[in-house]
Amino acid sequence: MVCGCCGRSSIIMTIKAFLNYFFVTLGVIFFILILLLSYLWFFDPLEIRPLLQNRASEVEVNFETKAEAMETTQGDQKEEVPPAEVKKKNTVLTPAQEDALQLVGIDSGLIPEEITQTEKDCLVRVIGQERVNEITAGTAPSVIEILKGKDCII
Repeated sequence: MVCGCCGRSSIIMTIKAFLNYFFVTLGVIFFILILLLSYLWFFDPLEIRPLLQNRASEVEVNFETKAEAMETTQGDQKEEVPPAEVKKKNTVLTPAQEDALQLVGIDSGLIPEEITQTEKDCLVRVIGQERVNEITAGTAPSVIEILKGKDCII
């Protein structure tokens, strides 16, 4: 069959109408998804933003080096609850080095305070003598150096 007004076939007009509805529907679905993701990101009702930003360290409770008991109140009773996990601070590392380790997700308490000669030789082999000297002097290691050298130390 041929359309009387423009001379096109009815099959072509049907396909054109179908494609028009199909892409309009996809556009509406995409727009709704954008709105939903924006709502989830800005209002964060499920509290997933820290997971997405890889900032679990902000959520985690930081304990001081001295393990002090926490008090919880239940009705009229007070009981002392020791902290479940006390993070040991490494006194040898500089704050910049601790921040670099935390960025990668390594607890600075896992790093030994004294490095053996075997561990130092492994580090020299992996990242080089000059860089080991700089890090020993207090320079913060890069993420790549931490990932390469973590098997030597931890």
